[in-house]
Amino acid sequence: MRSPSLRQLFATIVPLFLAAPAFAQSVGTVTDTASPSAYVGGDAWASLRTACGTADARIDRAARALAASHGRGEATDGRAATNALRDAGDPHVWPRSAVLAAKDLDLATAKEKLLPYFQGLAKSGGAGAVRRCGLGEARADDGTTHLAVIVVDAPAELVALPRQGRTGQWLTVEATFPEGATATDGKVVIVGPDGKPRTVPTSTTEKGIKARFALDRPGAFTVQVLATSEEGPRPVLEAPVFADVTPTNASSLPPAPAPGEDAPLPPGTDAPHALAAMANAARGAEKAGPLRWDPALATLAASHAAAMRAKGVLAHDVGNGDPAARLRAANVGFRYAGENVVRLGPGDGENRVGLAHRRLWESPSHRGNVLNAQYTRIGTAILVESDGTLWGVELFASDP
Repeated sequence: MRSPSLRQLFATIVPLFLAAPAFAQSVGTVTDTASPSAYVGGDAWASLRTACGTADARIDRAARALAASHGRGEATDGRAATNALRDAGDPHVWPRSAVLAAKDLDLATAKEKLLPYFQGLAKSGGAGAVRRCGLGEARADDGTTHLAVIVVDAPAELVALPRQGRTGQWLTVEATFPEGATATDGKVVIVGPDGKPRTVPTSTTEKGIKARFALDRPGAFTVQVLATSEEGPRPVLEAPVFADVTPTNASSLPPAPAPGEDAPLPPGTDAPHALAAMANAARGAEKAGPLRWDPALATLAASHAAAMRAKGVLAHDVGNGDPAARLRAANVGFRYAGENVVRLGPGDGENRVGLAHRRLWESPSHRGNVLNAQYTRIGTAILVESDGTLWGVELFASDP
């Protein structure tokens, strides 16, 4: 028999980066131009913004930072876009981004490159989501213009949450959902500076959800809001909070490997077994018992990865049922079950499996699945397309 909390154990991550072709060479000194926002007249990219989505000043700031990073030759992958949003105070997740670079870049050229990109973006926010867009430019001393765009399909909005607090302070997390959005099974998951994530008791309000939690020790916390759509539960908002420490800009921090990411693997270990080994190494670091490899779960994970790729959608249910339904249809016994899914874009680094594990670990709800003590078995799948796009699945189950 399934636990009533089964649906609360599912989580997803979607692609954070899709690169438009950059068509410039090296740059010199880059200036992050504080160009007029979408709310001020004289914006050279105004018509491009209209084609992109609803303008958002915070996402504008993030896009300017991403453009400047591109001009300096720094990474502009999915993590860079996410970090730029965090530093700009925007809590939305699942950003898609593109960067153009050319000397004397004009509106006509930008439209030629970016309009097909906008039109090809599948809506990732579910019912009621509002597409928000930010554009920002940076100019090099050789005349090269770097234009970055960040697109977010926002299914929820976060009511003001302080970025800094003190140990023992209680904070209120409140999220509102646009009309038509599905806010059922909404919950808040918190992860502190160390240890396992915890789910905070959450109540439903007229327009969304509300929860309260205490900063129980010094350090950096991540607050994540999840809600259920027709494709299953998914993160919709995420924000950092710092207790008794100085807030840091996410973009200034070097990439930190997740526990288990550097676990030694026997020669010849394939990608699915490597992902499972990383999950088990992370569990060991948190004093959780290892998971047994289950070929039946691995087969189901591979089938789901192929189904997601075929539809181009990252979700727990792409028409083939949620994880529990797929387990039952395959006559695989279980009492508790959960699933993590992840997609990496073509530009998301070289150590693909390790990066997939890191992305899952960084998300409180995904980490909760990895560390869930009720699970005893795991099956994983990694599917890589010819362009480098990676689809990954971790399917967890307890013994019957």
